[in-house]
Amino acid sequence: MNESVKDVLIEEEDYILKLENYNDEKYILKKYFKNEIGEISEVSFVTDEEILKQKKENLRLGNLKAKQKINEYILCNNFNYFFTLTLDKDKVNSRYDMCYLSAKIRNSFKYLKKKYPDLIYIIIAEHHKKDGAIHFHGLTNIIPYEEVNNNGYLHSKYFFNSYGFNSFLELYGDKAQLANYITKYINKDMIRFDGGYRYISSRGLKTKTTLKIDIKGKNLLPLYVYLQNEHIEPFVSSTKYNTVSIFEIKRENLEKVIDFLKNTL
Repeated sequence: MNESVKDVLIEEEDYILKLENYNDEKYILKKYFKNEIGEISEVSFVTDEEILKQKKENLRLGNLKAKQKINEYILCNNFNYFFTLTLDKDKVNSRYDMCYLSAKIRNSFKYLKKKYPDLIYIIIAEHHKKDGAIHFHGLTNIIPYEEVNNNGYLHSKYFFNSYGFNSFLELYGDKAQLANYITKYINKDMIRFDGGYRYISSRGLKTKTTLKIDIKGKNLLPLYVYLQNEHIEPFVSSTKYNTVSIFEIKRENLEKVIDFLKNTL
């Protein structure tokens, strides 16, 4: 498959069927059963406990959305290095002030983007377990002003001079596993950048695209029989708004699934 293959999105009155293509790295078929949401007819009293519960749910959903977006970026783009950037107290004004550090890291990557126009990145902040000082983890495709330090690690001379110790590890293997690893830093205790952002990233990162196909009144049974025969079982996720059946499609099955979606149906 080449990069011209897009997502297939099929809609009917009671459900949506969606085939997601992450730059030919991963394919996910999702079936959404849309539930009706009734109008609110009267104002009801909301307790403090309900407010706290809703805040926790909003936090969970926000983290989930951030994880899904980072996962999409990783699958659709070519990141070559995982990096860790620590802060030397003699090189930065504060290792604990996230407002100051947000501005500093943004300005640094803005400067580096001018030096390296093809630079792409994702950055997440974390507290050090011992003293609570902030440090950064991230993904990139370029090591700015690359060097090998005294311990044999790849590092950036620019970041060493401006921040402190840093290391860059070359990436290999499955992108989905990488996505699972990097998104572990997205949690309820994480530090946010100024503006409440859970991560910062370069502009113009590739994302999945969508192609809509009208199959209203068509029979989807042949597709589901094929998936069952290939032992492609769904993972079912439910919320109060909808239920989603998720099928992960292997490369060898993709052409056949697309045939069902575009030709057979």
